[in-house]
Amino acid sequence: MDRQIIYPAAIPLDTDLLSTNRNALVGLGYALQDLLGVATCVAGLPCTQTLVASLAVLVGAGRVYSLQNIDGTAYGTLAADTADQIIKQGIQLGSVTLATPAPVTAGQSINYLIEASYQDSDTTPVVLPFYNSANPAVPFSGPGGLGATSNTQRKGTVVVQVKAGIPATTGTQTTPAPDSGFVGLYAVTVANGQATVTSTNIVQLPTAPFLPSNIASPLAAAQQIDLSLTSTALVNTSLLLPLAVGRYAIDMLLDFTGITTGTQGIQFSVGGTAVLGGGGSGLGAYAGRVNGAGVTSFWSGIQSFATIDVQAAVSALMVRFSIVIATAGTYIIQAAQNTSSANATKLLGGSSIFATKIG
Repeated sequence: MDRQIIYPAAIPLDTDLLSTNRNALVGLGYALQDLLGVATCVAGLPCTQTLVASLAVLVGAGRVYSLQNIDGTAYGTLAADTADQIIKQGIQLGSVTLATPAPVTAGQSINYLIEASYQDSDTTPVVLPFYNSANPAVPFSGPGGLGATSNTQRKGTVVVQVKAGIPATTGTQTTPAPDSGFVGLYAVTVANGQATVTSTNIVQLPTAPFLPSNIASPLAAAQQIDLSLTSTALVNTSLLLPLAVGRYAIDMLLDFTGITTGTQGIQFSVGGTAVLGGGGSGLGAYAGRVNGAGVTSFWSGIQSFATIDVQAAVSALMVRFSIVIATAGTYIIQAAQNTSSANATKLLGGSSIFATKIG
């Protein structure tokens, strides 16, 4: 990390202090990038019902980590730097209340998306004393003595907002996609005639890029999902990791359950925006219990799993393999129900995926 040098009796310059702040920002930003990659991720930001139940939700304190320009605009007398990017940390200390009103048409419901983004914000305006060369004993009040305020802080903040979907017949409403620069965190479902939002109306999105509470180097990214689903039209669920360019060891702990009769078929596949390069392991070892019996085997390649049939017994697999990310992005392990099998009660419930950077 760069450091400024200041000498005894030298006249201090504003750029000395400004550069010290920017140097610390850059050093911390690259350290965060080495740990977290370049995709936006979040920590904290719990979404709950309001203390007095209402048609609104509370989003609590938390952080957003996002790839941003070092300075999109001039930082004091330091010029803007939009050529270089680092990971910045946005901080929300308190809670934000977001309104989620019910639709007005009978029989309809609406899904609200709770989304978050990073933002630089110049704040804390103060009327500062400035040097008056004509009369040094009487400083100017504000620049040029005009009494104007000057912002005294550039904060890294979290912008949390709500995006309304389109009201539709209950059961057919959909959650809107995040706006550009935002990541989706939660879906809040509100029906016509509903007077309050409760915790049962708030669902964390499977693709929400939350960090685990115990993340530590060299762990690059991790996610856990816990879904209990009984629909015969079981939708895809996924475990998503934001990964930078590099080589990673992937560890997956997968849990899935069928009901008391019949066979549950589950198909696993890989998706996301990251581009894989050569040099993966090519073989992933897995071991665990399927249909109540122990299994130890291998599967070929890193692109997809074959279908796994799961009967009415708790089944779990531990899988490890390696991948090379050639272009940064998201790496997603998806799980979907086979069309011929419709008796899942839990798919990836309590499952986890971890990526450890190894090169």
